[in-house]
Amino acid sequence: MSKFCYVISCVCIILYACSNISTQGTVYREEKLLMQYLDKYQFDTMPQQEFLLFTFRTQQLCRTCRAVPLDTVLKMAIESRQGKPMYVLTDNVTDMQHIKAEYGTDIICLIGNADIMNKYGIPALEPLLFKINNKKVVEVSNFYE
Repeated sequence: MSKFCYVISCVCIILYACSNISTQGTVYREEKLLMQYLDKYQFDTMPQQEFLLFTFRTQQLCRTCRAVPLDTVLKMAIESRQGKPMYVLTDNVTDMQHIKAEYGTDIICLIGNADIMNKYGIPALEPLLFKINNKKVVEVSNFYE
């Protein structure tokens, strides 16, 4: 019985160590899924090697239920871009139209399917600003912290 427990413990330790190695050096835990989503659904509209991506998911969410309303978070993200090309990925057509009307071609708005975005782990409740360089997340900003 003790040999069995020893073997199981060793296997668990090895699996845990391997799972940590695969995410070491990454800024965003779900980076691989995010890049897969962008490659499959959005990169044809994103020719830059270095850009900002803001995930602004509002479908079926209360926009004013938080201490900092979602529209304010969007404005904060856009103001923090420091002249870099910026894409806003949303799951709401109305938001896309509003962003295009307010910012014109200064901000590129992308529309995504909410169900597909969920499958790729793109956060629905937490808008994030990603700095992406050569298809790698180099920085993530959360405006609710």
